[in-house]
Amino acid sequence: MKKFTIATAIGVLASAGLAQNYSIVAFDHGDQSLNLINVPDSDPNKVTVSNLFNFADPDTLVLRIDRAPSGRFYMDSSPFPPTNPNEAGLIQIDNLFSTPNQTFLAQGDSRFTRGHSVDFDAARNQVLMMQTPTSTHQDPRYFGVLAVDPDNGNITNVFEEDRDNPPPRPRWQRGIEMVKDINSQDYLALGVNGGTFVDPNGPGDPPDRNFGSTLHRLSIDGNLNGTESLIVDLSDTNVTGLNRPINFARGIDINPNNGDVYIADGEGSIFTLTLDGNGDFQGITEVVSGLLADRPDAVLYNPFNNKLLFNTARGDNIYQVNLDGTGLETVIENFDAGGIFIIPAPSTLALLGVGTLFATRRRRA
Repeated sequence: MKKFTIATAIGVLASAGLAQNYSIVAFDHGDQSLNLINVPDSDPNKVTVSNLFNFADPDTLVLRIDRAPSGRFYMDSSPFPPTNPNEAGLIQIDNLFSTPNQTFLAQGDSRFTRGHSVDFDAARNQVLMMQTPTSTHQDPRYFGVLAVDPDNGNITNVFEEDRDNPPPRPRWQRGIEMVKDINSQDYLALGVNGGTFVDPNGPGDPPDRNFGSTLHRLSIDGNLNGTESLIVDLSDTNVTGLNRPINFARGIDINPNNGDVYIADGEGSIFTLTLDGNGDFQGITEVVSGLLADRPDAVLYNPFNNKLLFNTARGDNIYQVNLDGTGLETVIENFDAGGIFIIPAPSTLALLGVGTLFATRRRRA
């Protein structure tokens, strides 16, 4: 018999049109704060925003947020331009909804630059962070995945790109974000510019847009050693069947119900990618287009209304859209969002008879 969990209950209610209330924990670039964006009935006209926490350091920049089953929130600290001395690292916040307490689990290590992926791995009890430095960061720059032990702050190198002797394209290059595979202990990881496509009319703005993006599988063993393998070159239209190469992948998430993978492309699109039973590439479809001026960044599957939620790097908007690409609407505008994370609204919890908040962004091991 299939186990009926809280997550399953939310899915049932959402499919029945009942579980529509949700909230977003979002970092505001404008004033270096964490805020709660409430979206009653999934209706943008009813949105309210309340402050949760203000960071004292004006250099604080949060790009990604995740939450552990304990209720602790984890997020990167990625100052830009880079600070000297280096202030980049991993932030832990306890009691975010009552008396928030901020702790730097790791800070100052030269490998921390721009943490564009933060994933709490419950099975390994590690916070995985993908580092994607820019040209403004000092050499030697670290490109790869680090694991931070939340109990003691110890840092482990999980996977590092070979920048000195890179393999032929397509390859893992400038990993940008990853998400836990629901069918294994692996992660699905986006690479910004390791694809075979090279724009003959470059350079673009930023230069990453001159090269194709890729999707990889990252397998991590018991010693936290990572091994990558290519799933698909997203810029090879002969393989994807798309009418253009994907060459500015920014964000990724997965549907815990069917394994569909959602990819945000900075060229203004959202894609749905499917894998077969072996975890190999099966197909990809563009579901949202025409948002180049906004530049989609993080994309999340929202289990409370069975839609996609995504923020933008330039448009100062958060959008939601049906899974088939219809019904695109603005959830909130003039909100310069960095990291975003979906949580249930109190009314949804009451409907389910649940008294505490729990993580909803991804299925954890």
